[in-house]
Amino acid sequence: MKRYIAAILVPCLLLQLCGCYSQRVITFKDLPYEVYEDITITINDSLNYIVNDNLTTDEIIMHPENNYCVDVDVLSDHLILVKKSLVKEHGDSSAIIIDTLTIKKSIVQSIEKSEIDEIKTTFLVVGVAAAVVFIGYLIAMSTFHLDFSNINSSSNYR
Repeated sequence: MKRYIAAILVPCLLLQLCGCYSQRVITFKDLPYEVYEDITITINDSLNYIVNDNLTTDEIIMHPENNYCVDVDVLSDHLILVKKSLVKEHGDSSAIIIDTLTIKKSIVQSIEKSEIDEIKTTFLVVGVAAAVVFIGYLIAMSTFHLDFSNINSSSNYR
């Protein structure tokens, strides 16, 4: 029974690990109309700001090395980012502070959004389904020892 469960769970794990997300480059004009989930703004010095308006405190605490922002405002020659970060205070306590950053558009290297790639997802799901059917066929052939050599291809029925 464990083999059958593993035969289904392994392709599901591969589907999860491969991920069907791709980065789509967006422009400054598109930025105000996007939903702020997993938008990455890269600055010339390879500094990344991750914009997500559904950001939780747990995410900031788990990954304090990331630069998280919850809002973006696009001006004529600047981006205004509302940044949330974790600051260690006296002793073991820490606090989350909200800061406003102003970045010139000229130093922004790229703006990318993570989104699901439908074509890659479709091919991966069809491939996994075909692999599961093939593995099931091989298991059935080895378990039941089916022998098709005695089947006559011409019919003798009249």
